[in-house]
Amino acid sequence: MVRLAVIGSVFLGWVSSVLADEALPRIVSFDFCADQYVLALADADQIVALSPDAAAVFSYFHDKARPFPTHSGNAEEIAVLKPDLLVRIAGGAFKLQEILVHFAIETADIGFGNSFGDIEAAITRIAGAVGHPERGRALIADMRRRLATLQARAAARSGSANPVGVYLTPSTSSTGSGTFVHQAMEMAGLDNLLALAGYQGWNELPLEMLIANPPDILVTSFFDNMQGHSETWRGSKHAVVRNLAASRPVVDVPSRYWSCTGWFLLDAIELIEREANR
Repeated sequence: MVRLAVIGSVFLGWVSSVLADEALPRIVSFDFCADQYVLALADADQIVALSPDAAAVFSYFHDKARPFPTHSGNAEEIAVLKPDLLVRIAGGAFKLQEILVHFAIETADIGFGNSFGDIEAAITRIAGAVGHPERGRALIADMRRRLATLQARAAARSGSANPVGVYLTPSTSSTGSGTFVHQAMEMAGLDNLLALAGYQGWNELPLEMLIANPPDILVTSFFDNMQGHSETWRGSKHAVVRNLAASRPVVDVPSRYWSCTGWFLLDAIELIEREANR
């Protein structure tokens, strides 16, 4: 009887496992930001298709994405793919909304986060939607551990003057306070030149500011994503910028680290901190 009970228990466990696997949703990721969450949290065999930009250089998991099919972004194509779940940043065109409703396709929205708390909430939401809440919890635990390490190192530096940095892209777009890039610079131990001058949000970098108050460090990004866009490089090729880059440390952050709001922003912070505090 005991042996039969054990066999029965094992069989029921196997059946439960099979049923659980069958219940996992088939997923289409609508945009390249959603790709990162799907690739991190879902099983490979759950993924029906990723976004058109899944393997682009600015996609964090571009290498991991390459084996998977991609869709064109067309709403009708989403209908043909017949996913159980569509993961996206938010919203979408009216035609897409019609199709989602008509074919009863569930959605999970990442949302537009402005803090690491928002990122944790997005991870929890998407991990639950794809059927792997435990992966979400593990990812959040690792993120919290890395944040705690950064905060501890920042506390150890307190009392010392921070080097001043400026953020530079190929179009000379930069940031004042109130953005994730600004937050990343601060967490890495840099004072943001534009924020010190009172700028908020995204701005074109005033080249005269670089002359009057040259920063200690340049933080650059998105130079890895400029093929075929030479006109956009014009500002970054200015003599002022070239001279600063030749005489100051330059931390070039891969665009994939912060082209989306996600836990991989920590990669950017850790890189800037490591280079800025050598």
